[in-house]
Amino acid sequence: MLRQQGQPRVARSLYNRALAISERVHGPDHPHTAFSLNGLARLLHSQGELHAAKILFERALSIRQRALGPDHPYTAITVNCLALLLHTQGELDGAKILFERALDIRQRILGHDHPRTAESLHHLAVLLRAQGDPAAARPLFERALAIRERVFGPNHPDTVATKGALAELAAEGDGSPEKA
Repeated sequence: MLRQQGQPRVARSLYNRALAISERVHGPDHPHTAFSLNGLARLLHSQGELHAAKILFERALSIRQRALGPDHPYTAITVNCLALLLHTQGELDGAKILFERALDIRQRILGHDHPRTAESLHHLAVLLRAQGDPAAARPLFERALAIRERVFGPNHPDTVATKGALAELAAEGDGSPEKA
């Protein structure tokens, strides 16, 4: 919350403190520690400290895979976060593999109509568009939009983001048969 309110230094201090406490109380390989690592990594990613964020995401992912399993929803969260970071770094092929993995986990474990599944659909579609494949991105955006409209309503920020992405595809000409 503090990260989003423009207080990243305070947020960073609190994340570091939470991580230190979790490591001391639960140990370095506990899921609670992974939660703190993931939060700090997200903050660092948002501040452009990509190398440091990647190290923390990878550590959190390792913990979650060992402690919770490769198909746990929390594991999928970290997989998705790491994919976003790779996308930011321009490592699109690596990001695609991770986005597809997160989507697979979420569809199998949470279901095809879950908001987290919609999140993965949206992120994978953004990546496909960035890779120059708007025709593959379109149906993913459409699925994400259908889920988000049903779950969140038409005016939720996530719904609006997906609507905007679809509008951009239409404006660019995505090769859909409806184009004249």
